[in-house]
Amino acid sequence: MRHFIETIFFKRNDEPYTLNLDGKNLIISGDNGSGKTRLIENIYEFIEKSINSHDPYTKEQLQKELNSSQENLKYSNRGDGNYSYLNEEIERLKEKLKEFESFDITFNDVVDFRVAAKEKKSIIRLFPAIREAKIKNDGKISSLDLLLTEYGNAQRNNSKIDAGMYFERYIVTLWNYALVSKGVGKDDDYKRAFDIIESINDDLKELFEDESIRMDFDLDKLKIYLLQNNKEPFGLDKLSSGFSSILSIYTDLLIKAELDKIRKHDMTGIVLIDEIDAHLHVTLQKKVFSFFSSSFPQIQFIVSTHSPFVIQSVSDAIIFNLSTLDQMGDLSLYSYTAIIKGLLGEDVSSDKLNALVKELMTLVENNVFDDRFHSIMKTLQKSIDFLDKSSKAAFMIAKSKYLDYSEREDDV
Repeated sequence: MRHFIETIFFKRNDEPYTLNLDGKNLIISGDNGSGKTRLIENIYEFIEKSINSHDPYTKEQLQKELNSSQENLKYSNRGDGNYSYLNEEIERLKEKLKEFESFDITFNDVVDFRVAAKEKKSIIRLFPAIREAKIKNDGKISSLDLLLTEYGNAQRNNSKIDAGMYFERYIVTLWNYALVSKGVGKDDDYKRAFDIIESINDDLKELFEDESIRMDFDLDKLKIYLLQNNKEPFGLDKLSSGFSSILSIYTDLLIKAELDKIRKHDMTGIVLIDEIDAHLHVTLQKKVFSFFSSSFPQIQFIVSTHSPFVIQSVSDAIIFNLSTLDQMGDLSLYSYTAIIKGLLGEDVSSDKLNALVKELMTLVENNVFDDRFHSIMKTLQKSIDFLDKSSKAAFMIAKSKYLDYSEREDDV
């Protein structure tokens, strides 16, 4: 899916650089102190200014207005008020253009983006690096409309709200709303609410990597429990700080979709997360980016990270090293060592690579040299210099077996 931002232009040490996203998600890495947080903040500030400014909101439009004002000045007399106004306007526009000389963002459709953002049809969010979240059951239950109004008002007033505190309350309220709707014969409302609950269940299965996990509503206690095969049920308040931190961001986006009465899979926008890996265990670092991008596929995510596990976990994003100004695509087949040495500054293969090698060996053992075999070989060949020893050996064995097979076929 092609998202809003196409390019980001900025200067580093007075040297201009253009980062080409082509509408993809962006992962920013780099040394400590390289300016990842500042870049994230600059992107957010530029987006906000583009939405809220009454001025022309692209460099090209500003230049057109400047040219027009300069042309009009030629036909104005020095003594009249219009001449003074045009002079002041020209100087103001020149100052505005200077801002674009140090930082600029191009959108694939700036008008569509600006309208969608101003009408709150698209979400624009910045989640800073310091974010503590704890999911708690406050025992409150209200109408769904009241809950959404309370949350919306808190955000409009720029209140510092912990979205994680709303996660269980939102699900309890939604579940109760569904049951009441069914009881009074509002089948469409019941179905819509339970579709949302099932969608959350699906997302939790991905986050926990467990197809058996599901939520259960205790009507007597007004509490949500998580059920897993061969495990005791446990409350959401028992989740680790890492899971709570992820679900806090998830809740904020989820409630925004509910406020706008749209499916979360249809919600568009730009979400920036500084240090997406902050305080997360390695297992969560491997999952966090794909969890957000699959839960909200129409949103463009721009994140910063120190973690090679985050970088290696995705295949459809632009990866940018701010320290070296290197821009890359899919690194999912690279070992952590290659990423650490080559991008961030132990020889472990990625889960995706292990799965490909295992599939390749199964094909070879069964003498299956079909299109899938050639597809895997082509994929591995592209990253051959970065494969770990075991994967490289498997590639060479498969290549040798295929040559033997081809020779036998030729002799027949």
